[in-house]
Amino acid sequence: MALPDDEMIDPTRNWTAEQAVAIEARHDEAVIVAGAGSGKTGVLAECVALSVTVDKLATGEAVKPSEVLAITFTRKAAAEMRDRIRSRTLALIRLRDGLDTPPPIPDEEPEVSTIDGFCQGMVRRNALELGIDPRFKIVDESDPELVGRAWAVTLDRFQKTHGQAALELLANYDDNPRASLEGNIRSVHARLRTGGEEHPRLAVPDETQARAALESSLSSAQALAQEFLAESSDWPTNKTIEKRQSEAELIAVLTPHTAQDAPGKFTAGSGKLLGGSEARAGLHDALVILAGQVANLRALPDLTLMASLLEHWDIAYSEMKGDAGLLDFSDLALLSLRILRERRDSAAEVGKSGDWRPAGARFQRVFLDEAQDINRIQSELIELISPDGKYYSVGDVAQSIYRFRHAEVEIFEERANRLGDLQRRFELTTNFRSRSPILDTNNHIFGAQNLEGLLTLTAGEANVREDNRVELILEDRDVIKEALADEHDPPVWLDSIVGNGWRDAEAAAVARRIKALLDDQAAGYAASDVTVLARAVSGLKPFAEALRSFGIPATIEGAGGLWIRPEVSDLVALLASTGNACHEERFFHMLYSPICGLSVDALVLVAGEARRNEVPLLEALGTVGLSDEDAAIRDRFVPWFAKQRALAGRRSLSDAIEAALVETGYDLYLLGLPAGDRRFANVRRMQGLAATWEAEHGADPAAFAREADLRLAGADNKRDGEAVVEQSGGSEGAVRLMTIHQAKGLQFPLTVLVDLGRGANNDSAVLSVSADGSNLLFRWREMIGAKAVATFADQEFVDQEKASDVAEEMRIMYVGFTRPQRRLILSGTFSKGPADALKPQGAGGSNTNLSRMIEAELIPGLATHCAGAGAEGEPGAWTETYVTGATMDVTVDSGQGLEAMLKAIPKESSTSLEPDLHPVEGALNPKAVPLTPSSLSYSGLQTAGKCAFRWYAENIIELSPVGEARSSEAPTESGLRPNERGVILHGLLENAALNGYSPAAADAKAEADIADISITDEEASHVSGLAAGIIRSQTWAKLREISKDGGRVSREEGFVVKLDCGENSIPLRGIFDVFATSPGGDSIVVDWKTSAGAADAEDLEALVDRDYAIQREAYGLAALSAASVSASGGGVEVTHLYAERPDEPVSVRFTSADLPSLASRLGERAAPLLAGNVPVSEKPWIGVCGGCPARGRLCSWDLEATDRLVAPD
Repeated sequence: MALPDDEMIDPTRNWTAEQAVAIEARHDEAVIVAGAGSGKTGVLAECVALSVTVDKLATGEAVKPSEVLAITFTRKAAAEMRDRIRSRTLALIRLRDGLDTPPPIPDEEPEVSTIDGFCQGMVRRNALELGIDPRFKIVDESDPELVGRAWAVTLDRFQKTHGQAALELLANYDDNPRASLEGNIRSVHARLRTGGEEHPRLAVPDETQARAALESSLSSAQALAQEFLAESSDWPTNKTIEKRQSEAELIAVLTPHTAQDAPGKFTAGSGKLLGGSEARAGLHDALVILAGQVANLRALPDLTLMASLLEHWDIAYSEMKGDAGLLDFSDLALLSLRILRERRDSAAEVGKSGDWRPAGARFQRVFLDEAQDINRIQSELIELISPDGKYYSVGDVAQSIYRFRHAEVEIFEERANRLGDLQRRFELTTNFRSRSPILDTNNHIFGAQNLEGLLTLTAGEANVREDNRVELILEDRDVIKEALADEHDPPVWLDSIVGNGWRDAEAAAVARRIKALLDDQAAGYAASDVTVLARAVSGLKPFAEALRSFGIPATIEGAGGLWIRPEVSDLVALLASTGNACHEERFFHMLYSPICGLSVDALVLVAGEARRNEVPLLEALGTVGLSDEDAAIRDRFVPWFAKQRALAGRRSLSDAIEAALVETGYDLYLLGLPAGDRRFANVRRMQGLAATWEAEHGADPAAFAREADLRLAGADNKRDGEAVVEQSGGSEGAVRLMTIHQAKGLQFPLTVLVDLGRGANNDSAVLSVSADGSNLLFRWREMIGAKAVATFADQEFVDQEKASDVAEEMRIMYVGFTRPQRRLILSGTFSKGPADALKPQGAGGSNTNLSRMIEAELIPGLATHCAGAGAEGEPGAWTETYVTGATMDVTVDSGQGLEAMLKAIPKESSTSLEPDLHPVEGALNPKAVPLTPSSLSYSGLQTAGKCAFRWYAENIIELSPVGEARSSEAPTESGLRPNERGVILHGLLENAALNGYSPAAADAKAEADIADISITDEEASHVSGLAAGIIRSQTWAKLREISKDGGRVSREEGFVVKLDCGENSIPLRGIFDVFATSPGGDSIVVDWKTSAGAADAEDLEALVDRDYAIQREAYGLAALSAASVSASGGGVEVTHLYAERPDEPVSVRFTSADLPSLASRLGERAAPLLAGNVPVSEKPWIGVCGGCPARGRLCSWDLEATDRLVAPD
């Protein structure tokens, strides 16, 4: 018997009163304002699960799963929500029906999607009606290749249309690399599209109207000037009065033409004329208006050209997408909105009753997560697919941080206010994430700064503590600057300074504190518990370097981060230096990087030699006296570097990068680091981008380095980054560093929020517009280098934009402050300010987050410290205690962190686990290096075992595969390729919870969408069935038990091991599908396989021996070499499990006794490849030769032999 709704809220869960009220609100339109860590995802999942298990519509009918939609904004969030909804739905079905065992997954489930994914489905279903190819691909608006080509076409057409005027405009306004005109035009284009314009155009005022406005303003000013002259005629005369009267007389005789040509009198500041007393206030205001109208008229030709540039961009960008069959995310939303509007309007015209919404959009309940981050078109779209425009939304004004993507938090605020009047606004204020001292301090800090939308959060019972949990580390910039300027008595830590000293000092102080916490066993922190957050990705690098200097592994994570990655920036520094060795910052970076490896002492000596003798740095490097160790490195590096400089511009950039990798040992260095294979993949990604850039611009290394700088400057606002390393990979045992935007929705035991003294990114864009295009601001320049003048701007719009920027910056900080679970550490660099004022502020000026904290009197002890309190040479330390009882421990560092870091830098020893950065052989001891691979994969060894020449063609010559690679497995009748089936299956198993439910067809479709694979319902059911079989298997149960017992289960984990091949050695790399280690030390490696041939194979062991023997040995070697296994002396079980036969695992066990033989056998397989011994296969057939790039071209076998369908005996 079904339970009533109030009993159906799961009695096994302890919902708070607020959560229970929010869940009950699901029956009607509602807005839930959910604070950070308040369990909103659980509440949403419960609402959806209850909707499809017990709820009824007004008609009395049950709500069908197909009539329920849940929308969020990222694929990761959608996957998490989908899993939670399924888990809760099955639990509620079991509760409702009184079942003793878990029910099967329903055939029909609610739709859970990102808003982009939902729009993509709607556009594909209606593609023919829209007149587009349903096979379209999705492209990001910031895709560098697409943007680069479209901008080049834009400029070409713009210059042809406007000639010299176009060139002058570009010269005048495109001179700021951090705010390029290209980026500005694209931003304006994107913002107008979020307002609903498919092809935006700028509304330029008519010149006649502008002149009329000027004449009207001048007429008003002249009338007021006459009044002033009459009023002041009988005043006592003095020089000031006479001057003001003369100015008024000038104004009285001006004409519109002479006013426009009087820039000295009528600029933005000319409103000060005649200002002062109340009697002259009217004339003052009139002159301000007149100055604005004069500037508008003079700026109109440039604004007209800007409008033309925007139009040319829209046309070129649209053409590029259309020719390539591409749609961007705005296209998806706009086209979906067009479909819905047309259906609604058509129904209204004919008076059609009933539901006019198209198939796939007829929902009875719509739930929206992260509602504070939607824009105008998304808001309208959600209203149109919701019944009567009513939907259930969850969001938090204080966590809206995507204004740069044109999200409008005002939409959520307006809806919350409207529904609040209807008693349909509810709050979630209990935080289950952070300890109570953190919440108390955060509430006070942001309450004091008047953060709009701030909820006062309270901790759940389990998180109530009495101790201090918030720290603030401050670096004194003035002390650092004084030390840097003291050439007679430099401090010991000065040696580590290259570039921005105070930021390096802050990073060292933070790293020192993290080191202390990691060393404190009572604190209980591991490196993987620590996450460092910064406002921008460019601010992370000094902190990563400081952590590594203290011996703490650190990984910079996430979006937009390719160009900030240490491995990439090292190579960019090398390329820049080969093109221009006089670039001091790049040159020192190269020398200090592992590519060269000079010590800090050597860098200081080189700099001093160059300065004293006034010689270039490269010359100083060759002549300065160094320690024996540094001299040996220098003597190997200088001839090699001279060779690279001689080859600069004469060989490809990719070849230059490859030489740096192989000839210096930098490849082995990278592969020896945590996540080495992913770091190496970042380098390969960089090489690919370099090749693409070179095809258009040439092989100039210095120019490519400048391009890298530009890409880095624009990296923070990308939707998806260019880097290969992902958050889930390579962070085991390492401190993670990421931007605050990347951390949104995540939580960390110890959060370190750094760089609070950094200045905000002030908007210096030439052109700004409102989303609806009704307001614009054009920063006009009279000539190149002239000060910009705000024109065509409504002051209310300007003020609103500035206020919105400040509020966004504060919300970004709030998101960072609310990530920690157990401890929050803040850091920033301050300046004492003017000597006579002693008013401390952020090192980046008054417009910084640290300055706002100081202004709000949140660090009153700092002023006391700046006035001279505290012992000289010792860091100041005190505790700020607020009236609310909240506390914050403050420490002022004055370079002590850098001193400690310098002492902590590990010296080279024979026990080092890292490979030698400067091998005895190689280009640094110049001996020819053969054309051999820099690393091997087990799949490469497997290929070479069948045909070494194919491996050579694909991996050394790097020929592209020809056609589809074929195997003994016949293609499926449905058209889903075997490799596509494998990709979807692996995605399902990678994301499936160990103790969760089996995936359904909807999950397979979601994985196919991520991989851009077309899949039918039947295919999705088949693949999800394969995954379900594995999850029901004993192998999966074994993994579940290991996790339950406290062991470690990792999926998609990379590995790198060193293979000794006679006189040579090479890294062997690969990825485990699953690598699990029990608490006792035994391990299991599982590799998922799918093959139609496996279903009918008589002997699975023979099949694995034939196809995966090398892979099995590589897994055994890598697993036995892992620190956790080798330390315990445990064994490793390597299992291959075919999805078609999940109850028949093929397993082999290895122990430490097998380690030498495994290494020997794999080394023997690799040795011929390193020696260049790459013969063709002795048994050619299509299973070996299908898709080979050498087939029919370089291969000695004829096509008839390589096309045989059966393997020869």
